Amino acid sequence: MIQRFEEALALYVEGRFEEALVIFSTLSETHGDGPSQTFIKRCEILKQEPLDANWTGVFRAKEK
Repeated sequence: MIQRFEEALALYVEGRFEEALVIFSTLSETHGDGPSQTFIKRCEILKQEPLDANWTGVFRAKEK
């Protein structure tokens, strides 16, 4: 599980949200993984917008 999460996280940081989303979704369904559920939400938001040239993997929430 940890290796798959790390793989998904690396894809996320690279801006490959669709690919990361597949792995995070599998982890969430299989393990009820809370962190994966958070990243699923972030991937859904981020894939709707063009990736900023200065993307570092840091998610800045626009709403509280």
